[in-house]
Parts: sequence; C-alpha cells; structure tokens
Amino acid sequence: MPAFVEVRGQSGHSYTFRPVSDAGLLPATGAVTIAARRARGAWTVLKLGQTENLSRESWGDFSDVQSVRGVELFYRLHVAAARREEELADLTSIVEAADVQAA
Repeated sequence: MPAFVEVRGQSGHSYTFRPVSDAGLLPATGAVTIAARRARGAWTVLKLGQTENLSRESWGDFSDVQSVRGVELFYRLHVAAARREEELADLTSIVEAADVQAA
C-alpha cells in the first residue's frame, strides 16, 4: 500500500490522496474520495466522491467498484464544500469506467 497517490486533473494540477486502509480513525472533516487501481506503474481513478464527514463515510457509493481486482480507496481532506466541488470538476474527466466483471 502506497503512503500516498498523486492524481493529475484535467487542469494539470496534481492532487495528493492518502489510502483509507492506513488511516486508522478517519477525521471528522470534509474530503474528496476516490477508488483507484494500479496498472502498468500508474494509478487509474475508477470513481470519485465527496463527503462532509470522513469519519462517518460508509463507502457505500463505492460498492460497485470495490469488487474490482486491485481497487483501493483513498481520500483528500478539505473543509470547504466549494473547494471539494472544484477538485471533483477537475478530476471528473480522468475517471475511467471500471470493468466490474473483472473481479
């Protein structure tokens, strides 16, 4: 499991995400969330999301991609909802469709 993952948005800006599995107790703050998998040395984002409170995130919206082999969940902390919306808009164009049947 990587210590972090760098994802570049359509704008060229790089975003740093931390793995959920290494987080322990997640903070009660807003966050952008992604499901990604590594292939051929690069991370591919399969799904994006956001939450107002990461500590209460159930990850239910990610259930369709969690069964895909190699998918890991990551988060990027933010307090302001407007900032999360900006990042989601920048990242939306890089999301690739998950081959859910490839589990």
